[in-house]
Amino acid sequence: MSMANESEKNDLKKALLSEDDIGKVVRTHICIERHINEFIDLSIDKPNYLKPIKLDYFGKVNLSISVGLDESLEKPLLQIGTIRNRFAHRYNQSLDTNTHYCPINIHSNTI
Repeated sequence: MSMANESEKNDLKKALLSEDDIGKVVRTHICIERHINEFIDLSIDKPNYLKPIKLDYFGKVNLSISVGLDESLEKPLLQIGTIRNRFAHRYNQSLDTNTHYCPINIHSNTI
């Protein structure tokens, strides 16, 4: 299921190509979480009943997997949340080019 329109794809591309690490991480996380929210809204009958639960990003990823998102996306999506949290809670955090992150298939037709 491809939910991204051209403008959203450009937003993600801009986020990934931004100059500062924190900008890359936070803007990429925002774009991905927006798609996860859309997936949840399209996958359940009454998504408005989830809003009072106030799921965090990790809860949304797990809910998405439970309602049909490809399981192969679980580890990379959770890792993106972990990376984002590092940047949110550690001053002077930078992307570590020596760390091996879970690959995400950029040619996939999902999220």
